[in-house]
Amino acid sequence: MFITKLLGHKFREDEFVSCSVSTGGGMTGGSRIVELRREKDGSVTLTVRGREWHYEREEKTVYPASEEAIAHVAEIVNKYSLYAASKRRMSNIEILDGDTTTVSFHFGKRYFSIRQLQRKWPSGRKGYMETIRYLNSLEQGEGVTTREPQHLRLLLHGYNLFFNVEDAWDGKLDEILSEDHEVSRFEDCGIVLCAGVELTAGGAGTADGLETAEGTATAGEVQPVTTAEACDLVYAPASGSIILLYGEHAFSEPVYLLAKIDGYAKTAAPLVEKMEGEYSFYIN
Repeated sequence: MFITKLLGHKFREDEFVSCSVSTGGGMTGGSRIVELRREKDGSVTLTVRGREWHYEREEKTVYPASEEAIAHVAEIVNKYSLYAASKRRMSNIEILDGDTTTVSFHFGKRYFSIRQLQRKWPSGRKGYMETIRYLNSLEQGEGVTTREPQHLRLLLHGYNLFFNVEDAWDGKLDEILSEDHEVSRFEDCGIVLCAGVELTAGGAGTADGLETAEGTATAGEVQPVTTAEACDLVYAPASGSIILLYGEHAFSEPVYLLAKIDGYAKTAAPLVEKMEGEYSFYIN
């Protein structure tokens, strides 16, 4: 106990870097993280990010915060000896498929955290709850909100392949790729996932305005390409085909890059080559 308190006092000499409150672990896959942080440029921010369901796209909002907020959290840590509270044993109670909350602190090169199911004496429990309430109270004013990039998930032979959708196509292919399609071969390097797709370029082979059922992408957002790599997902306007390649290919006419694999293409390409039958993508 004495050594624990002694180490806790050392935190007072370190610069406070960040504190976060994270909640998750439930059956729905939802999560929420609130983090107060001193950035490298000296500014202080409050970042709130989370999702409600499995595979849902995470939203993140960054708010400006103050040095006073940093000082207040450091005061809570010292007042309630939260470093000592972080060393308490875990409870025998176990929550299955339910959300739990963890509060984490970063001082200099030192980290510690307090979990919901740790045994806490009254002062530790009070400091734990006070930190949660305080960080949640800081979410105010105008923040900058961004959304996690869109991903595609394709199940092949027991493996999940993940693809990052190009920004210009975000949300514009959902109805097409989420439907089952009978695949066919594209030359000796790709798989045609679907054909006859009505994505038409505004002008022969140009990107003046690529129209879809969901909207129009401008020339600045979409640029045609003539070569693509293994595991690239492309759209060929000439045939109206969406093609998933398993080998590098030079096209005779411009195509549009829709998504790239998030992983090692050389490992995934042989799986793509074996595709036959009907397939659809899981889309977040």
